[in-house]
Amino acid sequence: MAWAMTGLAASWPGGVLLRSDDQGQSWAEIGSQMTRAKVFTAGAALSSDDCYAMDAKASLIVTPYYTGHTLSSVTEEQWYAQATLAAYGVDGRWEIVAFRDVVDNTGTYTLTGFLRGMFGTEQHTGTHVSGDWLIMLDTTTIEFFGLPSSAWGVERLYRSATYGATLDSAVSEADTYDAKALIPLSPVDLNGSRDNVTNDWTILWQRRTRWPVELLSGSTVPLGETAESYEIQVWDSGYAVLKRTLTSTTTSVSYPSAQQVTDFGSGQETLYLKIRQMSAVVGGGGWLQQSITRAYSADPYGYAVTSLCHFNGTNGSTTITDVKGNAWTCGGNAQLSTTTPIEGSASALFDGTTDYISGSGQSTPFQFTGDFTVECTYKPAAIGGTSQVIFDFHPNITNGYYLQLYVTAAGIAKIYSNSADRITGTTTIVSGSAYKFALCRVSGVTRLFMNGTQEGSGWSDSSTFNVGASRPLIGANGAAPYTMSVNGRIDEWRVTKGVGRYSAAYTPQVGEFPDP
Repeated sequence: MAWAMTGLAASWPGGVLLRSDDQGQSWAEIGSQMTRAKVFTAGAALSSDDCYAMDAKASLIVTPYYTGHTLSSVTEEQWYAQATLAAYGVDGRWEIVAFRDVVDNTGTYTLTGFLRGMFGTEQHTGTHVSGDWLIMLDTTTIEFFGLPSSAWGVERLYRSATYGATLDSAVSEADTYDAKALIPLSPVDLNGSRDNVTNDWTILWQRRTRWPVELLSGSTVPLGETAESYEIQVWDSGYAVLKRTLTSTTTSVSYPSAQQVTDFGSGQETLYLKIRQMSAVVGGGGWLQQSITRAYSADPYGYAVTSLCHFNGTNGSTTITDVKGNAWTCGGNAQLSTTTPIEGSASALFDGTTDYISGSGQSTPFQFTGDFTVECTYKPAAIGGTSQVIFDFHPNITNGYYLQLYVTAAGIAKIYSNSADRITGTTTIVSGSAYKFALCRVSGVTRLFMNGTQEGSGWSDSSTFNVGASRPLIGANGAAPYTMSVNGRIDEWRVTKGVGRYSAAYTPQVGEFPDP
C-alpha cells in the first residue's frame, strides 16, 4: 500500500507497483490503480477489546490524509457485510475493523459502532497509539496481489511509480513476505477438567478457520490445513518461564499429574497456557494465551458420601445434624459435649450404660452391595468390664448380613458379621487416646484400618449388607436394650457408598472431614 500514500498532488494520474525478485536487477509490474486509497490518520487510540461482540462504547476520530476523501454511516446489513472494512494501525500491528456510524465534524470524522479484531487480528486491539493509520479496504481503490507459498520468508524489493515517471525515479523498499493470510488463527474457547483422584488435567479448545463457514449452522469448522496439529505451552504464573511444551493432533491434550509434579513440584489448580495451531506451510499460528482454574475438591470421593456427622452443636444437645440430611435420634444419655471434643467444637458423648444414636433405617445410604467405607473416631474414657460397640448395622432380621465394629474388654478391635468375628485387630486400645477407624471393602475384600494402619487380615466377602429400622446404631449394640454402650466419645462419622477409600496403609485426615 506504499504506492497509494506517496503524497502526490490531487491530479495524480494513477500508478503501478513493481517487484524485483533479483535484488533490483529486473522489475515486473504486479498491480496498478487509477484511484487513490482512502487513507486517514487516527486520533486518540482505541483500547483493547475481547472481540466477542460489537464495541459500542469505542469512538475514533480520523482525519483524511488526502483532500476529498469522505466517510458515511452504513446500515446494519451493510455493516455486517463489511462495507466499511478498514485496516487500523501500522505495519506489524494492523487490526481489521468495521464501523457502522459516522459523524461528520467538518474536517474530521467520528467513528463508532465497531467490529474489532476481524480476520484473526484480535491480538492487535491493545497496541494502538495516536497517529495510527486507518485505511479503507475497498477493492475499488486498493488492488491486492498474490504471492506463491515459496515466497514466504524471502525479502524482495518493491517500487511504486506514477504513470509517466521513470522507474529510477521511484525509491526501492524491501519487504519480507510473512504470509499472514496463511497463518492459522488462534484457537478459542479454552476449557478443561482435572481428575479429582489422579489430578490429571484434560485441556480442551476449539479451532478457528479462514475458510467460509455458515454462522450457527452447527457444521464442523473446516480445518483449512493439510493436517491438524497444535502446540501447547505450559508457563509459570507470570508467563516468564516456559515449563513444558505439549503437542496434539486433536483439540485436546492431557497434562498428567506426574508431569505437573516434574514441572512445578506439585499438582496445579491453575494452568497458564499458550496454544496455537500449526501449519505445514508457515509454521505456528496465532496464540491463544489464557489461564484456566479447576479448584481441588477437598474430598475426591465427596460424590459418594451418603452420611456425614461432625457431631457439632451446643453442650448437652441431643440434636444430631447429618450433612447428607439423614435423621438421627439420641437414646439413653447420649448427647453432644463441647468438653474436650476430639475434633471440631463438640463430640458425641456416651456414658457406657445404654446410650446410643440410631439412624433412620434408610437403605439407600446404608445398604451396601459393593464397595463401601465407614469411618469414625473413637476415644474411650475407660476400657474393660465389657465390650464397647462403636457402630452396628444390624438389620434386626434372622440370619441377615450386617456389620458391627466393637472393642473387647481387653482393648482389641473386631469386625463381627453374621454370628462370627470376621476381622480381629492386633493393636491394644487404651483409654484416653483417640483412634481413627475405617472399615473398607474394595473388590470383595473388607479391611479394618486404625489410624491408617490395617488391623488383622482382610476378609473376602461380597455379600449385601442390610440395615434394619432405626439403624445403623452408633455407640451401642444393635439389639434392645442396646447393651455394650461406648464409654467415651465418638466423632467424625462418615459413610461412603460405592467407593472403598483405602486398600493399604494411608495417612488419616487431620481435623474434621470436608463436607462433600
